[in-house]
Amino acid sequence: MRTLATLIFIPILFIFHPASLLPQQTGNWLERNDPIQYRKLYLHTDREYYFLGDSLWFKGYYIDGKTNQFVSGVCSMYADLVDKNGQTFRSRVFLIDNGETAGNMIIPDSIEPGEYLLRAFTDFQRSFGEDASFHKILNISKVQTSSDVEEDHSTIIQPAIDVAFLPEGGFLLDGHMNTVGIKAIDETGKGILLQGEILDSKGDVVTLFATKYKGMDTIQITPREGETYRVNIAGYPDYRYEFSDIVNEGVKIEFIGESEDNLLFRVITNSESLQGENYYFAIMHKGELIFYEEFVQKEKEFPIKVNRSALPAGINRFILLDNQLKPISEIFFE
Repeated sequence: MRTLATLIFIPILFIFHPASLLPQQTGNWLERNDPIQYRKLYLHTDREYYFLGDSLWFKGYYIDGKTNQFVSGVCSMYADLVDKNGQTFRSRVFLIDNGETAGNMIIPDSIEPGEYLLRAFTDFQRSFGEDASFHKILNISKVQTSSDVEEDHSTIIQPAIDVAFLPEGGFLLDGHMNTVGIKAIDETGKGILLQGEILDSKGDVVTLFATKYKGMDTIQITPREGETYRVNIAGYPDYRYEFSDIVNEGVKIEFIGESEDNLLFRVITNSESLQGENYYFAIMHKGELIFYEEFVQKEKEFPIKVNRSALPAGINRFILLDNQLKPISEIFFE
C-alpha cells in the first residue's frame, strides 16, 4: 500500500495508517464485502422487441468480477420470464460451460403484450439476493395481421437501443447538483448518437442531452426527493426510463477534474447532521486494497487530491466508507 504514499489530502495532512484500525483488518473487511468480486452474468439477446410466440435467442457470459475472466468449470443458469406483477410464467435451466452459454426461450402467445423482465442467475448469485441477478426489460407485441396494418399505418418497429444513466457516486443526492453519465448503445454494443430530454412530473424540461463520441454524454441535474423524472428520447416514443435512488440525506464522492499530475475528487454531503462524522477513503485495484485513510467531514465539501502517477494502470475503484466500514459511494476511474 505504500506505493500510494504520495496521495495527498486537502486541507490537512493525514497519518498514513489510522491507529484505530489495523490495515489488515480493513483489507480483510473490504475483501469480504467487495461487490466487484461477485461473479457477473450477462445475456446478449438477439433483439429487444419480440412478438407473442417468438423465440428469444441469447448468448450468455459468466465473468469473475475481480479478474474479468470467464468463470471456469460447469454450473447451471436459471432463466425466467417475469410479468409486471412479479410472477414468473416461463423458466428454463441452461448449462454454463467455462463461462459461456447459449440457448432460447419460447415467448407464450397467451400473454398480454407489454413489457416483461428477463431474469437470469446462477446458484452462486442466488445467495447474494435479487440484485446479483441479470435483469433486462423486453418489449413484447402482438403479431400484426394485414388488417392490423391497415388500421394502424403508424406502427414502426424501432431498432433496439440500450441507454444507461449513471449518477456519479452511485446515486442522486437531493438538492445537490449531480453529474450523471449517459451511455447509449445499439444491439451490437456500438455507441450511437441520440438526443433527448429529462422532464419532471409536471412535464417541464429539466435538462437536455445529446450523446456524442462512443454514445456518451454527461448532464447535471438537481433532483428533489419525492419528485419523479422521466426521459424522452427523440425518435423512440416507446422508450421508458425514470430516475430513482434520490437520497434525502447522504454523503457521496464525486470526480471534479484533473490537472497534469493529479485527479481531483470531493466528498459532498447535503446534510448538516452528517458533518463531523468519520469516513474512510479507499482505493482498490483488481480487488486488492492499495490505499485507505480516515478523515472527518467537517464541512459540506471535503476535497481530495490523488497523485495519478502513483496509481497502477487499468481501472481503479475509489470508495467512500462510513465509520462502520460500509461502502456508501464509489467511482471507477481508468
